[in-house]
Amino acid sequence: MRLASVIGVVCCVACGRIGFSPVSGDGASPVDAAPPWRVIQVVEGGPALSFTATAAGSTVIVGIHLATGPRVTSIVDNAPGGGNTYTAIPSADAINTDNSNQVDLWYGAVTKPGATQLTVTPAGNVSGIVVWEVSGVRATAPLDSSTSLSNQPATTLPAGPLISTSARGDFVVSVLIHAANITGIHAGNEFSNDSLSGANGWAHLTDAGAPAGSYQGQWDADVSASYCASAASFFVGP
Repeated sequence: MRLASVIGVVCCVACGRIGFSPVSGDGASPVDAAPPWRVIQVVEGGPALSFTATAAGSTVIVGIHLATGPRVTSIVDNAPGGGNTYTAIPSADAINTDNSNQVDLWYGAVTKPGATQLTVTPAGNVSGIVVWEVSGVRATAPLDSSTSLSNQPATTLPAGPLISTSARGDFVVSVLIHAANITGIHAGNEFSNDSLSGANGWAHLTDAGAPAGSYQGQWDADVSASYCASAASFFVGP
């Protein structure tokens, strides 16, 4: 079993923030395009994670890498006024029994701003977490689709699940947990890799104006090994 390295430590000490330039929309007319999304921040760390205060109305998507054991049962944040509600994304949990790894995806529609800390329960088998805060995602019923791949065969070119979007401009995340080490996104892929936390792949669909269709992240690994992966897409708009 490979234990993934975690950037940061438990209980909010020394988490990392990844900086990058969000991609704008493709210039389509407002008649056929929803308002584009924007990535506000991407943060990686452990079971208790600190970050820059969240904005009003943004959405927080949480990717969780776990060792084999209990699944995630709850996620809470410290937003003033009681915190925001986080929901497990159906069909977005995957497992690799070959090296005892799991991945889960959750999201929270952050109507209460000012959250600076997020805690995942149970914490005991969490190897790493990556959080995306995104503006422009629909506030009500934001989830479009989700899917996962478990127990995938060994390869140096692992691919996330093929995910289909039903609306133009969806925000899409794809997470891949590899039994060896992910070195980066595969050249020419339509996803942008946001983190290599735990030597795994954590990415989003680059084009904020991408038409409805099917998309698939793919990464490069240093040696051939098995993996599991999950993906989810979110509607944009008010």
